[in-house]
Amino acid sequence: MGKLTPSKALAEPGRYSDGDGLFLELNGKDSGRWLLRVPSGGRRREIGLGSLRSVSLADAREAAFLARKRITQESIRLPSESRSVS
Repeated sequence: MGKLTPSKALAEPGRYSDGDGLFLELNGKDSGRWLLRVPSGGRRREIGLGSLRSVSLADAREAAFLARKRITQESIRLPSESRSVS
C-alpha cells in the first residue's frame, strides 16, 4: 500500500490507485474525491471517503483502513450465531 505521495503532481484527470482498494479520482485541477473499492455480496462497491480538498492522503488511508476493518467484522459470523439451539 502507499503508492501515492502527497507531493506527487497529478495533473491529468483519471483514477490513481494507492493500493488496497483506495483510489483518488481526479476530475480536474485540484478537484477530485477519494474512493474505496470493496467486495460486497459478490459485487464490487465504491465507498466515497471525501473530497480531495477536505480529506488528506493520510486521512483517506486511515478512513479506508477503518472501513475495511468494519466490513470484515460485519461479514464474519460465528457458527453459533447462525444456528438455532433447541
